[in-house]
Amino acid sequence: MTMIKGLYLNKLWQGHKENIPDLLAVIYRGYPRFVFDGRVRTLEGQVPVFSFHSVEPDHFESQLKYLKHNGYRTLTADELLATLNREMPVPERAVVLTFDDGWGSLWSVAFPLLKRYGYKAVAFVIPGLVEEETVDRSNLEGSIADPSKGNVPETDRRRLCTWAELRVMQESGVIDIQSHSLNHARVFTSSKVVDFLSPRPGGVSSKFKLPVYQESGRDRWDRRGQLGMPLYESRSLLAGPLRYFDDETLRQICIQYVAEHGGPDFFSHNGSHRKLLRLVRDYRNNRGEQGRFQTADERDKAMARELEGSKQLIEEKLPGHRVRHHGYPWWSGCDQALELSKEIGYDTNFWGRLLRRATNRPGDDPFHIVRLRDYYIFRLPGDGRKSLLSTLTGRSLL
Repeated sequence: MTMIKGLYLNKLWQGHKENIPDLLAVIYRGYPRFVFDGRVRTLEGQVPVFSFHSVEPDHFESQLKYLKHNGYRTLTADELLATLNREMPVPERAVVLTFDDGWGSLWSVAFPLLKRYGYKAVAFVIPGLVEEETVDRSNLEGSIADPSKGNVPETDRRRLCTWAELRVMQESGVIDIQSHSLNHARVFTSSKVVDFLSPRPGGVSSKFKLPVYQESGRDRWDRRGQLGMPLYESRSLLAGPLRYFDDETLRQICIQYVAEHGGPDFFSHNGSHRKLLRLVRDYRNNRGEQGRFQTADERDKAMARELEGSKQLIEEKLPGHRVRHHGYPWWSGCDQALELSKEIGYDTNFWGRLLRRATNRPGDDPFHIVRLRDYYIFRLPGDGRKSLLSTLTGRSLL
């Protein structure tokens, strides 16, 4: 019963913990003053950086309209670096727009809308997962005057931009393609089972959520997991944990058990997870713990591969383009990853929220650039500004 209760509580925690830092930042005023103080009328010499992932036409255009109506301009990552280094004065109303992952809507929605409004953005992409596709895909270029008529194609919610699309966007000067790590990897960090791979909605199934694992001693970067495989506690590889290499024999036993007991239908029955947990417990009682942890040297080499491999592959696929900026997956990094990024040749690191740093100002460390979620755009000083409550309405903060 204790194992089952722990599994349930972990699922509950995993579903909400990513929003906890955001909530705490609002409560304890760890964000720029304009976020929580409606009386603020200027940016007070700071440059807010906003983080997007996938976007919808109507909502994204409303954000761009708000920026344009209130006289905001966008800076490139190079320009932001220049302001932090005091090589360029900070414009009165300047922001930076960043897109993580490089989802298909970057091409089909964001790119044409940014062009229309005369804005620029930075895209942190995952080159190890990008495909070399030459088929042209449509975007809102033709229907941009009325984007409400053009919804994001369903495939653009599931696919990444191709190299062909990234080349077009980079060459346009509208979107600057930079690094989001080579594989956007999570790794197991303990032998504690927190779930099993299942087809349930909201479960860990995509290559972005499923930690990398090994088969016959080789990493499976495609992360095409099989139903029933145990999932352990995990973190971003670039957060610097010592990776746990799970027991491949135990994994195959769980996968085989699910396959022999209904496959996907196995998880529709009450007690499915309890049966798998019992299987894990019995196996370990008989054979002991067969997994292992990597060494600190193995960890550092893995982080270096993610950082250096990303930079090299983007520059190879986009000839003449220099990769200087790195955005951390899940906004999660560590001091060692930061130092490695310097050695490899990056000039900035983009995070999310950081303790003891609420914003970006001239003189600030360019390796600790902080970012806000995109919905805080409507808290920027200006006509039509939304209240903090209405900004957060519908957001899953708890």
